[in-house]
Amino acid sequence: MKNSERFGGENVQAEDIAHLRELCLAGVDYLCLTGGQAAQLFGISEATFSRHRKTFLFVRPDRIKIWEIAIIFSQIYRNTRRLFLVPRKGKFWHFTYSHELGDAPIDMLFKFETLLALNDYLEKRVAAKKVSKYETFNYS
Repeated sequence: MKNSERFGGENVQAEDIAHLRELCLAGVDYLCLTGGQAAQLFGISEATFSRHRKTFLFVRPDRIKIWEIAIIFSQIYRNTRRLFLVPRKGKFWHFTYSHELGDAPIDMLFKFETLLALNDYLEKRVAAKKVSKYETFNYS
């Protein structure tokens, strides 16, 4: 299976794109990432991120690498919200060194390999906690 098929490819609906953009924006705000950090996360220039800060128009299915990172980042954000129902605790966890991960989770966001490892770790924690993957939150 190619990555474009795995992450939706050209068959992505406009509502799904808008929802992913909203999740990315909420995740960036939740973690209080600076413009430079968010630009580094998505692999774009800080100027591009600054221009599209409120719309996330750079997240498009035809930009495969950014699209994949956006999907994984949104999963990390949602799993963090599931594990730490109090936002303050989730933020604290992201900025604190984790012996299980060998780094602070916030520092793991900036390399694709560690981003995947962080996502896998959070998915295992959510599964162990037996939180429904379909649980909804108010992201505002």
